[in-house]
Amino acid sequence: MNGLLFKVYSLISIGGTALLINNAIKTQSNYYDTVIVLCSSKPNLVLLLNCFFALISNAAHLLIYVFFTQIR
Repeated sequence: MNGLLFKVYSLISIGGTALLINNAIKTQSNYYDTVIVLCSSKPNLVLLLNCFFALISNAAHLLIYVFFTQIR
């Protein structure tokens, strides 16, 4: 059950960040304005850092799976 909840959390986090970036790209005219919009709002930063945490956690789980499954 715990693994399933983490997968759902990861999908929602990464999907929300993808929607956020897509919206910022569509509403702004150039790259600099897009970066400023993404970094100036606290809710945007929370979503970006949440996605970063999910990606790092998934990478750690992948490394553990690749290198340590034989040891278990």
